[in-house]
Amino acid sequence: MSEEVASFLFGALASSSASRYLREVERFEEESGVDWRAFEEEEELDVAVAVFGVGLFRQNSSRGGASRLAKLVSSLVKLRPGWSLPRSAKVIRAWEKRVPPSVATPVTENQIIAVVSFLRAQGLCRIPYLLVLCFEGYLRCDEGCGALARHFVFSAGGESVVLAIFDPKTDTWGRQAVRISSPAGVEAARRLVELALADGRIIGETHETVLFFLRWGLEAVGVPHVEDFNIHSLRHGGVCNAYLQGASVRDMVLVGRWRTLEALLHYLQSGGLVLYQLSSQGPGVHERVASAGGSLLRSLQ
Repeated sequence: MSEEVASFLFGALASSSASRYLREVERFEEESGVDWRAFEEEEELDVAVAVFGVGLFRQNSSRGGASRLAKLVSSLVKLRPGWSLPRSAKVIRAWEKRVPPSVATPVTENQIIAVVSFLRAQGLCRIPYLLVLCFEGYLRCDEGCGALARHFVFSAGGESVVLAIFDPKTDTWGRQAVRISSPAGVEAARRLVELALADGRIIGETHETVLFFLRWGLEAVGVPHVEDFNIHSLRHGGVCNAYLQGASVRDMVLVGRWRTLEALLHYLQSGGLVLYQLSSQGPGVHERVASAGGSLLRSLQ
């Protein structure tokens, strides 16, 4: 199915996200040998999808499998207006109850300072600046990796920067924008723009590569269990840090672009804040923080 059709059916999602949803319909057909179009009764399709979902769970009981099934059901409901596939929905709920969601361990400000200091000592430049940009702007890593130099607009005095985001995860407001006013975030943006590639990209890496360097840096400064950190650790850590420093919830919602206050509160209350406060710094973190002058801005200089 074309990206245009996908975008029409899933108007609240970015076109790339909509295409991933519909891709699950194609995978369902490939793996089950069933053509969803052949079903004229909701109950028949519902049973087929529910059985497929149980099979998925037996093959791979991770939350990723539940997410696959949820995308499939959402897509089929869009393609068959008026159908709800209740049995399949029950399979998803049962799956989610059996496998609680994992919470990304948020990085602390001191950890980011230490990692940036370490990576810059290894001769890296763009990756450390991107880590700071995502942390300070509560960005999804894909948004940072996909940014072009021309998407940044600096204020006249240079004390803030606005980043335009043209393919956000949630497209409810169309194109989105993030205003970053922290000195470290503005400095990271300025340096990324100065180092932009010939085609205008601020970095020529995928989020998988960025995650590799984040974990490498954390491990190098002695932070344990680096496998608990994922690509959301930067966004999660940035907003937790802002909350602990007294930022208003309204400002955090605006910068992070959560669609509801409840979504942000879930971020803060899903165990992330406790993990943020209690997470082990690692034996090399304090040394790196001290050598970087004790601030995120100084670690970039």
